[in-house]
Amino acid sequence: MMQIKHIQRIAVLAVALVLWGMPSGTRGAAILAPGELTITAAYTGGPTISQSFSVGTPTSSAPFQVTYGGLDVTLFYDYDGLDGHGFCVDLNFNTTVTAGQADPHPEVRYTITSAMLGGFSLVNPTAQGSAGLTLTDWDSDGAYINGHEPEPAGGFTFSALYNGANDAANILPGPAVGPDDGTAVSAPLLAPVPGTVTNISSEWDFTLSANDEASGTSVYCLVPEPCTMGLLAVGGLFVLRRRRLA
Repeated sequence: MMQIKHIQRIAVLAVALVLWGMPSGTRGAAILAPGELTITAAYTGGPTISQSFSVGTPTSSAPFQVTYGGLDVTLFYDYDGLDGHGFCVDLNFNTTVTAGQADPHPEVRYTITSAMLGGFSLVNPTAQGSAGLTLTDWDSDGAYINGHEPEPAGGFTFSALYNGANDAANILPGPAVGPDDGTAVSAPLLAPVPGTVTNISSEWDFTLSANDEASGTSVYCLVPEPCTMGLLAVGGLFVLRRRRLA
């Protein structure tokens, strides 16, 4: 009986830690999305086109969707992501025409930058999430995606940004496939973010080979650090409970 009461006390402490982890005014806070979503398509040896779009406050049930420069792009925010403990940006894309099909140039560099998600203030949070790519060769000569994150060295296709243009993490190198082949790749996102964070955004930046097709999905969440402590405490409850039942 004493051990059960001890477990109950730990449960209360775990819940308190999780609630404490959400700074004052952030639970149920309104989504703020300053700025605009921007799509740029730069054709190698040719023109560069770019357009910015006001996105409002898109959610998973009512996402912002736009077609531009050979891309279908979908964006939405979630301020109760990761079971109610995080602020999340989901930025996805799909090529609507194969690169080079609408233009004679050999390849296209795409940059897709979300509007910022704000309305919170978190100290030393953790960036969590993932990104994934699919690549398909359509002209029997192989296909590739080259990443350009971070500038100038490049190498990665996706960037998780905070407080404007600061990198929380750069993940997911671009894949390559042989003739008439395709692939799907993904990478996790987990990184501490120092200092006070008041906004986050996501960015894809990559070059796609000519006459080929690609799509990408991403979710980038910012989680208050004390929530991690609370979740660890909850995990400890299951260990104690299992020992009690053994």
